[in-house]
Amino acid sequence: GEFAENILGIKEACEFLNFPVVNPTGALYREEEIIELIEVIKSHQARLILDHVFNGLEFDSTIKMTKIGKVLNDDFEWVMLGGVSKLFAAGGLRFGYALCSHSEIAKNLSEMNSFEPHFATLYAVKKIIKKFNDSHPSLVTFLAEQRSLLRNRALFLTKKLKEARWDVLPAEGGLFLVAAPRSYFGKKITVNSSHFSEEKNYILNSQNFYEAFFFSTGILINGSEWTGIPDYCRFVLSVSEKEFQEGVKAVESFSKKVDLEGKE
Repeated sequence: GEFAENILGIKEACEFLNFPVVNPTGALYREEEIIELIEVIKSHQARLILDHVFNGLEFDSTIKMTKIGKVLNDDFEWVMLGGVSKLFAAGGLRFGYALCSHSEIAKNLSEMNSFEPHFATLYAVKKIIKKFNDSHPSLVTFLAEQRSLLRNRALFLTKKLKEARWDVLPAEGGLFLVAAPRSYFGKKITVNSSHFSEEKNYILNSQNFYEAFFFSTGILINGSEWTGIPDYCRFVLSVSEKEFQEGVKAVESFSKKVDLEGKE
């Protein structure tokens, strides 16, 4: 609205976008949407920061950068941030990179960064990224299998969450699933845990739900304070098969526990 227009009209204003996969909801920007947004940002002489770290984790098809690359020129200031830990399921490899529209931005980023990767890590990551850019067959196959696994888990967990009366945001990519347990708010549950000297009673709400869920099931999810979305919690899809199945069982067992106590 008018407020956003005034903010973007300031020369020093910055617009930050998770692209193409939004974190943590798994929503997906279309190519046309991003191009329209970039044109608006350029017209207001604002700066653009694109967080591209979940690129390649779209469930069905990856977003091509050809048309977007044509509007990401040096007519305005922009930075694209990327990495390898999410895309290549390399959680322990905290390696990122930045593409910049202007050399002075790259210089400022370099001066801010006091960490220099080990030369062996740098060499390996460059080789991996080159294979990715060249669509190396084995890497393409691996990434397709990874996306298929994440898609199937998202669909299965969505089904189980809806059966347990959660409101689920549909995900089109990424490593997470976001859902709201609103039907449980206001209900009472008693939890026995080794963390407590005696049983603890909860009246469930948006703030305490993730805590009650953890102490009741042993499964940790992120609450709405973490997601920044009122009422919505985050489930992680990129875990071992055992952990994933335990998470699904936790959703089912918690639902049964709340229903049982509600009948007493």
